[in-house]
Amino acid sequence: VLLFAALAGFTPSVSRAAVMTGLYLLGGMVFRQPDSLNSLGLAALIICAVNPCAAGGLGFQLSFLATLGIVAFCTPVSRRLADLFGGKLHTRLARVVATSLAASASSLIFTMPVMLLAFGSVSLLSFVANIFTVLPAQAAMMLGMFATVLSFWPPLLFLAKPLALAAGILANYLVSSSHLIAMLS
Repeated sequence: VLLFAALAGFTPSVSRAAVMTGLYLLGGMVFRQPDSLNSLGLAALIICAVNPCAAGGLGFQLSFLATLGIVAFCTPVSRRLADLFGGKLHTRLARVVATSLAASASSLIFTMPVMLLAFGSVSLLSFVANIFTVLPAQAAMMLGMFATVLSFWPPLLFLAKPLALAAGILANYLVSSSHLIAMLS
């Protein structure tokens, strides 16, 4: 986690994720029942103790509010979506889509006040953008991770190349769709 955070440059969202992940894992080892909400609060406390000015940063605020929205409301919203569809979200793909929609809506609702104050408006296309980018981004990260791991073993390098190619194609899709949505906003 620390290596990834260092490679990503310790931006506010990366620092929050790194501290929260470390606390969550530590909570699981110590208390056997990790709690995402407590980990998020403690991560905010630690980051603000190290850098008290961090709380005034827009990246810090948006990262924590989006994560708070997801932690607090993603599960109830995805359950509500399942109820709306009559409990027919029993396929894995349907659950993934419902969870992605719920996470996107939860994070947007929680970050909306800060975005309105900081930017004066909120693009509702961000919700649509999340729908079209969350699943491909997750797939690109997983494919990239598997390609990286396989590339360390020369006999399996032939398997890493197609995975890396697929991750690259998904990355190009993400960049292109982001540009398109930005032009529409």
